Amino acid sequence: AHCTLKHIRTHTDVCAFKSTSPTPLPQFDMKIWRLLAKPGCRSFSHKRLLSIWGQGSSRSSSSSLPSPSSLLPTSTALSFFSFSPSSGWVPQVTSSSQPRRGFKIYTRTGDTGETSLFNGKRAQKTAQTFEALGNTDELNSFIGVALQHCEKAAALKALGDKLREIQSRLLDVGSHIATPKSSSPPDRVRAVEFDDYHVDQLETWMDEMETELPELKNFILPGGGDAGAALHVVRSVARRTERSVIPLVFEGDVDKPVLKYLNRLSDFFFVAARLAAAKTNEMEVVYVSSGTSNQGKKIRSAVPRNADGSE
Repeated sequence: AHCTLKHIRTHTDVCAFKSTSPTPLPQFDMKIWRLLAKPGCRSFSHKRLLSIWGQGSSRSSSSSLPSPSSLLPTSTALSFFSFSPSSGWVPQVTSSSQPRRGFKIYTRTGDTGETSLFNGKRAQKTAQTFEALGNTDELNSFIGVALQHCEKAAALKALGDKLREIQSRLLDVGSHIATPKSSSPPDRVRAVEFDDYHVDQLETWMDEMETELPELKNFILPGGGDAGAALHVVRSVARRTERSVIPLVFEGDVDKPVLKYLNRLSDFFFVAARLAAAKTNEMEVVYVSSGTSNQGKKIRSAVPRNADGSE
């Protein structure tokens, strides 16, 4: 059993561990092995590795382990770890003056139409889980586009901060979706739990934003300036993302708070589109039924809560 774990952090952020004892310390080495050899593992921070170091040293002679300050000289940089049960951890060190390589973007592991979930299991890319993950990723990307438009207007700074927060929470949503409850160990499921607090936060934001807007009286066509139009696109992608997650909730692989969060998100982006139009003094176009002579009547910020017909 041999594994190489690549890192993209600098040597100041990563701690390399290796027993200086002639006899391997399996209790210590295997603990780190089990943590880092799991699929989807991340680079551990210096603090986290020090805590593992302390757990290992408590089971063995402290004199057999080097001091943390002597693990890596400041003139070196860590490119990856190698580990085997017989020799323990071996840090692969290169000169800091030499260019270091991080993760390669391509892995070739998905060339057959399959890829890995966060729990390490392989599945076809056409599975409903990956449909939901793809929609979540697309939603996050469109939020990024809307955020760029918001950053052009000083009046939308507070809204931009909320969009950044939502982008991070969508990564949490993705981790949850990629860890199906029916096929994941309990510790993995607990690690990606999604709290109802985030749903409450969206509702609080919407209540605050709506105090700055007039009462809704008309159906509005998507638009309302660059930021408003971009947020309408985000709203519609959020609806599709929600629809793709529903089957996973019914199957018991995704928790209901995730579905509730996605449902509130589309409402939030509705209100956000109105707010963006209002704060940038953009006009919005009212829906006109077929045969009506009044074409393209414009008003200021009067968007229905759910123009797409949903509740």
